[in-house]
Amino acid sequence: MTANKRALKQGGAPFLRAIPHSFHKPVLLTNKPFWYALHFPLLNGHVHTPIDELATICLSVSDHVYLPSHDTLVIDIRGSLRLFGSPRGLSRTLRPKLEDKLRQLDLAPLYTEAASPSASASVLLARLGRTVLIEQRDGLRSELGGLAIDFLAVDKTIKKRLASCGLHYLRDLWRLPSAALRLRFGRELSDYLSELQGEIKTSMPRWHEPLVFNRHISPEAHAETPSDILWLARQLLEQLVTFLRQHHKTTDHLHFNFTDIKLQTQTIEISTRKPARETSVWLMLLELKLQKAVITCSITSIHLICNNFLDYLPGGAHPSCKPGKQASSDKTTPALLELLSARLGEEAIFSIHQQEDHDPVIAGYYKAYEHTYALMSPSESPRSCGFLPTGTQPCLLLPAPVPLAIQLQKPVYLSPLLLVRGPERVETRWWTGQDIQRDYYVARNLQGMRLWIFRDLKLSREPETAKSCWFLQGLFA
Repeated sequence: MTANKRALKQGGAPFLRAIPHSFHKPVLLTNKPFWYALHFPLLNGHVHTPIDELATICLSVSDHVYLPSHDTLVIDIRGSLRLFGSPRGLSRTLRPKLEDKLRQLDLAPLYTEAASPSASASVLLARLGRTVLIEQRDGLRSELGGLAIDFLAVDKTIKKRLASCGLHYLRDLWRLPSAALRLRFGRELSDYLSELQGEIKTSMPRWHEPLVFNRHISPEAHAETPSDILWLARQLLEQLVTFLRQHHKTTDHLHFNFTDIKLQTQTIEISTRKPARETSVWLMLLELKLQKAVITCSITSIHLICNNFLDYLPGGAHPSCKPGKQASSDKTTPALLELLSARLGEEAIFSIHQQEDHDPVIAGYYKAYEHTYALMSPSESPRSCGFLPTGTQPCLLLPAPVPLAIQLQKPVYLSPLLLVRGPERVETRWWTGQDIQRDYYVARNLQGMRLWIFRDLKLSREPETAKSCWFLQGLFA
């Protein structure tokens, strides 16, 4: 006995309605991806593409929004169909919002849409202006079979090869064995045809709404001293730390806007070498910035803006580290480096980087403070400290070798040099056509300076250049 008959027998007729015949009609399955594509032809060639603003509107119907191109959106609506009932219901909900946004952007409210079980098929149909709804994968071939090869999103060379073989429509390709087609025309075409039929998933970048942290605080009592400003800034920074932890992000750039009672705004930017999310580091840097800033009036409000975010990587989670290895940490405290950078300037701080090469100019080089963090991953650090024994090569190398004068057949740097150690011969880079043939020495002058010099063997063999074959390469501490 069905539920309706049982209810009627128990006297529940006044409280029941008959089940309509349309209830038994098969509905669209939502357990598999179903793709709804929107193509905005007027965005093609637009200087400032507002596709992000349109994608934000689409987040109201689904979290899975993709951007295959600058003028097309694709939405996975399999979970949204239970709310909107059908793709047509979802389209009726989105259309007024999209048209209003296009009018705000001074664009005509025109776009085409298509929905099918294949993302590539939906994009292709929408770009061709065919507003169609294909509910099952079986209908893809019949709908796409009449499309010309020229409309496919494949390389032009492949299209020419297909045309030379007499293949002009998609139906011509589907009549061929897939294995032979893949062997003859390559994997790109074969995979694209599988994507059109919904057999494999289309690889597209998923769109995420740009993160922006923009908070302000306006105290009842105006901030008169730097201590008051720091106390208010601490509250904003604590909110920023909570925001970063919620989104698993870090940042290396902050903007503080201070508005005084005269409605004048002063901006202070804070940058860190490594991405951070520690209130103490930011407060320390802000305090140093405030010491240099000129604030003549009471502060009525403080804005904190941050829109530059990076993925948070905990200790030992460097993307290039192999399993079982931990990321190397700086021996110098990060807060100390940030403090020195804020006081002395980024151009006054640099680090030494090494790589395995017999040419000392290439083996060791300097990098400015702001570029040292992303220069080399922990797993790519050099396995050796140089090509010479420890202590024979200085840390401070000149940007380019400096020629030395000659007096009484001895090189001179402020005074005649005494060769203390050497020679250490280096012959390398002959395969580049700019080979190096040098004898390196450790020398000392009358002032007590220890220098690292070399004698260019190639120049010493020529009578014209024999007197100018000595060069200064570096200085010891």
